[in-house]
Amino acid sequence: MKQKRQQLETWARSSLTPSRLQRRSRVVLAILDGEKLKRIARDQRVALGPAAARSGSTAPSRARVLPLVRAHGSDAMSFLALESGLHHWIDEAIGAAVAYPRAGGAWVAACGPLAADGVRQDAGASASAAHARTGATRALSSAATSSSLRSTPSSRT
Repeated sequence: MKQKRQQLETWARSSLTPSRLQRRSRVVLAILDGEKLKRIARDQRVALGPAAARSGSTAPSRARVLPLVRAHGSDAMSFLALESGLHHWIDEAIGAAVAYPRAGGAWVAACGPLAADGVRQDAGASASAAHARTGATRALSSAATSSSLRSTPSSRT
């Protein structure tokens, strides 16, 4: 984790890093330091998710995902789970979550499953199975996700 934090700090400071990655790195570092989301948004001059505010469905789940990002964020991509407009599959029983955008019949995870090492693979498999039960045509992982989320055809294929 120390090495990953150092990478984020390097991106946040470097004048060679694209400004979008600099800002995201600063946001992730602030989250890891335990700052409140409203303060981070104000300090970094970012919106707290107008898309989530309009839909009304993602803001509450983002609040439930934040502790999982802090506890189990395994790489620099984990903070993407807090992006506005994403939806979340959350399993309170095992303390796991997967963030994804609604994309028609496909589900593309924004990052790897947020869960403890011992249950991360199970969380990915459970999230994929839950998505398949919705009748969607495919459950797909992004390039950033761990191998525990695989392309899984639903029962309709």
